[in-house]
Amino acid sequence: MLSKWDSKSIIPTLANRTYIVTGANSGIGFSTTKLLVKSGAHVIMACRNEKKALLAIEEIKKEYPNALLTFFPYDQADFVSIENFVLSLKNAWPHFDGVVFNAGIYHPAKGLKTKQGYPLTVGTNYIGAYYLLRKLLEHQLLDQDHEIRLLFVGSLIWRARFLKDPEDILINGDYGKQYQYNAAKTAIGTLAFALHNGYQIAGHLRLPNNVRVQLMHPGVTDTNIVNSDAKGFPRWFTTLAHKALTLFTHRCDIASLGIPLLLGNPKPDYSLIAVPRGLFHISGYPKLIPYPRAVKKNPERLLRETAYILKRNKHL
Repeated sequence: MLSKWDSKSIIPTLANRTYIVTGANSGIGFSTTKLLVKSGAHVIMACRNEKKALLAIEEIKKEYPNALLTFFPYDQADFVSIENFVLSLKNAWPHFDGVVFNAGIYHPAKGLKTKQGYPLTVGTNYIGAYYLLRKLLEHQLLDQDHEIRLLFVGSLIWRARFLKDPEDILINGDYGKQYQYNAAKTAIGTLAFALHNGYQIAGHLRLPNNVRVQLMHPGVTDTNIVNSDAKGFPRWFTTLAHKALTLFTHRCDIASLGIPLLLGNPKPDYSLIAVPRGLFHISGYPKLIPYPRAVKKNPERLLRETAYILKRNKHL
């Protein structure tokens, strides 16, 4: 159940609105979906695993029987899946109010690649999100007669990671797992900052005037991000990790609160992002702060090198 904090009319009504949530069947995405339907929104759940998505829908409907939920297949590690998702969206539900760029992975087994050959962590967490945005623009799904908000989910690691060489990070899978994750999340934050400030390279990523960009990070949360042996962890480690995480993290339902607060704010300050208000932004209910320094470094270079690499590989 959600905390009493969000039951005091702090989260505004989102009735008659539709939001796309990537990675909606677990972790932050699952809690976000619950918060959005609780506030009256229709959620399009963009998920890789259909079975898990349908189980998630079933679980949400037990708590919110009138929840409006739609599942679309979506694998952020596969450009073909992203393209098919966008085409399905265009045909079935072309009018929506926002996209929550949440899908991501953490610590996959060493050497894994996306379907198109990019390092799996960066390729999924950043390049896949970038590609989705490009396809939404290409198919003119963001050019509508009402405001659309693009909300990117970042990470606490912004405190410690700058992108010194974006091109190297995008193609080099030899870095340590934590380094790749940190770089990918910083890239997501930098992408949001670049979009918010209107950075463009050769005219690409030109957002329509009705589109606004928002950013948040959920702090440190005990999600299923370390659940799978396929992600490089033995079972004994995952068991110990979850026990340790519960000592200093907060629940996903609290960590996700910044998302509906940003999406539903009728008069937001788009120069501010949502983060937990606790010590070092590790946990706590959300508050608003300016964009952190780490994500404001080299936004033009990141956009330029991302586009260059994808074009070089004939993916754009």
